[in-house]
Amino acid sequence: AGYRRRAGVPAGVRSLLAEALRQLGEPDEAIFRLHYQQGCSAQQIARQLGMPGATVRTRLHRARLALQKLLKEG
Repeated sequence: AGYRRRAGVPAGVRSLLAEALRQLGEPDEAIFRLHYQQGCSAQQIARQLGMPGATVRTRLHRARLALQKLLKEG
């Protein structure tokens, strides 16, 4: 899949983000992509992955924190 070309986002930033997402592991990477790339709500993702909505929201929060840390280190 990967990121589609986005106006104003340099290719290097996209590749850095893609690598950071891969480091999250599953299901966090999938949850993050479903939410931010495909625009799914936490409840939609919860139904799709068969987990509680609160779990999805917690995983999104933790994924954002982990990505922030990975991107600062990267």
